[in-house]
Amino acid sequence: MKKLIFRLMMTLVTVVLITVVLSAVYMKSLEKYALDSSGMPEAITVANTGNSHGLHAFDYSSLPGGFNFALGSQPLQYDASLIERYIDRFSEDATLFIPLSYMSFWGDPTEDEQYEALAMRYMGLLDADGLVLKNKTDYFILKYFSVIRWGDVQTHSIFAQKSDRVVNASESGLSLEELGARRAAYHAALAVQDGELLPMHEPSLDSVRKMVALCRENGVTPVFITTPYTRAYSGGMPEMLLKSFYEAVNSLSEELSVPYFDYSRDSRFADSMFEDSDHLNAQGAALFMQIVSEEILSK
Repeated sequence: MKKLIFRLMMTLVTVVLITVVLSAVYMKSLEKYALDSSGMPEAITVANTGNSHGLHAFDYSSLPGGFNFALGSQPLQYDASLIERYIDRFSEDATLFIPLSYMSFWGDPTEDEQYEALAMRYMGLLDADGLVLKNKTDYFILKYFSVIRWGDVQTHSIFAQKSDRVVNASESGLSLEELGARRAAYHAALAVQDGELLPMHEPSLDSVRKMVALCRENGVTPVFITTPYTRAYSGGMPEMLLKSFYEAVNSLSEELSVPYFDYSRDSRFADSMFEDSDHLNAQGAALFMQIVSEEILSK
């Protein structure tokens, strides 16, 4: 009997060790989808946070010292964690653009279907305190036994290359107007249900305050900004949502004394400058960076 128990225990230990090793290999394979800090300047002079809107809008190829912290589906809480992690890489008098999308203040990352995938994407960059987790048990499970979640996590869209995160109108088979209306309705459903506007996610608002505080403590200038969208996308958003969004942004801007620049309906951006209804293509990003440089950075 003792030999049987011993063998069972050894088998269990072996299985656990194999799972831990495979999980470490698996987590290593996910690093390519996380923030690539290898190209981060030693002294960042301008940077941005944000989700896929910021990812596609900010191109620092002509601005030495620039760095894009944005990733697809990145909530404000992860924005704040990344800035806290790398704030010492910012030079004094640097500028941090904090993009605020229409949906930035709604939705709890811990209730999102991508919750585990998001946490695993940042596992190699952030400690447990920097991750958005329901509890500490989740950190232990995802860090040491992540391989058992492979089937559920690997299929999420955040594990895609930048070019695959958006689908342009021609590829979708829809006109830009149809695609804009569809994407606006999809995003709006996160905040408006049964005709009622859901409460904003307070930790998201607090994350904005945290980023501003980090900037001020380190001599960095924070700037709120909304990137350009097509008329179809902005026009498809419910008025109650837009009203609440702008009230929140303007309130934060006044409370924190941070300037806000809104390019969401900027007529200088033709439909041909968008990859889809709400993401700029290379031509649009080039114009956006020119405008940002002239209207904000050079002031």
